[in-house]
Amino acid sequence: MKKNEKTGQEKKRGLLPQAWNVPREFGSGLALLGLSFLGQVSRCNHWLDGGRPVVYLHGTGVGSGSLGLLRYYQAAKGHGAGFAFDYDTNADFDDSAFGLLCFLDKVLEQAPPGPGEPLTLIGHSLGGLIIRRYLQLYPNQHPVKRVFLISTPNYGTHLAHYFPTAVTCAMLPDSKFLAELNDGSHIHDKVHYVSLYGDKDLFVLPRESMRLDGSECVVIPGLGHNNIVLSPALMAEIEMRLTPGYEENIRPVKTHHGQITIGT
Repeated sequence: MKKNEKTGQEKKRGLLPQAWNVPREFGSGLALLGLSFLGQVSRCNHWLDGGRPVVYLHGTGVGSGSLGLLRYYQAAKGHGAGFAFDYDTNADFDDSAFGLLCFLDKVLEQAPPGPGEPLTLIGHSLGGLIIRRYLQLYPNQHPVKRVFLISTPNYGTHLAHYFPTAVTCAMLPDSKFLAELNDGSHIHDKVHYVSLYGDKDLFVLPRESMRLDGSECVVIPGLGHNNIVLSPALMAEIEMRLTPGYEENIRPVKTHHGQITIGT
């Protein structure tokens, strides 16, 4: 009897950290909304111009400013110009992919003369799916070297059942869109994919959906769906992978912030 009571108490204690993740997720979501507003006010694409182009795509319900801290950090570390693609998160995936195509045309038009650096694309949540759709529909339009997928529901999320819109329904695990997106043409030999997500994510369930097959996978302990983009741990993981020559020296080892595994 006492043993069973103890087990019940242990279960309750185990639920407390999970319960704490709920307000933490929504609190960090509000922080991203605030950053989105500041991004709109500052129109900060210009203050990161110069260098190799890194293009950022925000997630659902926020704007480009939500990735402002990540953009500034990478630029301050010398990893290139940061360009934010603002798109309508309620738009069709194909429309958003075409919008990204046009945006990248403009980004490359601003590049200095001479041989240019390949593009790096970084997407948070829905933004990662837009990147993948763009690469699937327009695989040879622009030179892309790296793709970072942050908390991206590559294989769907059951949470979409509770928020039925055209876009969220496309993120259901058994949706026609995801079946087409994951038909095998999503991986390109010349592109290095990295899946990054936190082990406390409450928006993409199951969490394994965020691990894209064929990608390098980084799981960062203690982080959720929204606060991951504000985390120094994530910024450091991306900075390391933006270092020239990193792809040639990948090893399936543990890092300071999380566990790295190589996708199959």
